[in-house]
Amino acid sequence: MGRMQDIGPAWPFAATRPFDTVLYLGPGLARAALALSGADAKRLVAFADAKTHRLLTAPGGDTRPETTSHLAIVSPTGTEGGLYDHTMMGFASVRAATGLKTLFPGLQAQPQTPVETRALTDAVNSAGITGTHNLLILGATGCEGDILQALAASEQLQLFSRILLPLPSLPLYENSHDGPAMAAQLDAACYTRIWTDTEDPDLPLAAFDLDQVRQADRAALADRDARIASLTDQLDQLTRTLDETRDAHNAALNSAKTAQREEHETATAALQTKIDGLSDTLKLRNAEITELKTRLARIETAHAETQEQHDTEIAALRAQLARAEAADADHQQEAEALRTRLQTSTERVTQLEQQLGTLQASQSGTDQKAAEDLKTLRSAKTKSDADLAIALRMQALREADLAELRDRYQALTGENAHLSDLLRRLYHDLDFLVRRKRSPKKGTKGG
Repeated sequence: MGRMQDIGPAWPFAATRPFDTVLYLGPGLARAALALSGADAKRLVAFADAKTHRLLTAPGGDTRPETTSHLAIVSPTGTEGGLYDHTMMGFASVRAATGLKTLFPGLQAQPQTPVETRALTDAVNSAGITGTHNLLILGATGCEGDILQALAASEQLQLFSRILLPLPSLPLYENSHDGPAMAAQLDAACYTRIWTDTEDPDLPLAAFDLDQVRQADRAALADRDARIASLTDQLDQLTRTLDETRDAHNAALNSAKTAQREEHETATAALQTKIDGLSDTLKLRNAEITELKTRLARIETAHAETQEQHDTEIAALRAQLARAEAADADHQQEAEALRTRLQTSTERVTQLEQQLGTLQASQSGTDQKAAEDLKTLRSAKTKSDADLAIALRMQALREADLAELRDRYQALTGENAHLSDLLRRLYHDLDFLVRRKRSPKKGTKGG
């Protein structure tokens, strides 16, 4: 185990050109940092314990690289406050020993020494490392695995084209990593082991170089994976958008279908209500038509009977009127004859009175006979006047009967015209109802 303190000139510092910066994280592997020359590196930045710090800052001539040393120990968090040392040199750590005691059963721990600790991120940033042709001497015993993880997570591991570190066969400190685990970490970060010192098989030293080809391939693979992930995200987004659009479309379509169905159901219900109403109206109209047909049949029958009766009555009245007119003509002739007789009688009476006056003047003896003749004539005249009055009264009665017959004839003729007009209107109403009965059927079919 003393090899960790006595790295000889066989140490492979050789490179195509000197490293731009060497970052040394102590307290382990101090001899490696002290063995560097200006031909190996342009500058050295060290974080070391007090002893190594003194050696690095002591005058060393022109053979050393430009050196900047910090009296501090680097850990992933920088929160540790002390350094555990042991009776065997080179195994100091900010973490308590565990597996180390298995390798060295007689190892005794020394009292914890206070020491300043720096967080890894702060240490790397303060080192001012640029480019990728740099060397990391990782001697932060017990913290190597965590530092590798932290550098990889912050994408600072690729600042170093070569890394030197111990690879113990088992974890030596609390929460530390064994060699195989750390080698796997470096392999996953595109580092290839180029050198191994296995003089102590339990604590071999190893150097790893960054494989630029693997890194480029890994970067290309990572870029491809990133692009695939981006495309996958875009595809997922497009799929989600498509799903959302499809869902929105389906929702809108379902909503439209629901609205259309509801509208159709409403329209169908309204149409059915209208059809039911029209059916009820049609039934009422059918009933009205049936009733009208019945009434029409009764009216036609009554009209026929009334017409026949009226025709009979009118014929009888016409015959009676003809007879009355004939009788009236006879009566007029008879009245005219009576008038003529009355005229003749009046003239005869006047003549007789004249003769009487003459006779009275000439023959007084004949007065008695003349008076009787005059009385007789006057009686005949009175009888003729009575007969004439009777004839005139009969003629007046016959004229009244004739006027009454004419009035009845006109009344029957007017009633006959009224019945004909009523029958015509009933036919018109029946035809209107039949047309209205047919019209709703057409409207219903069209709806």
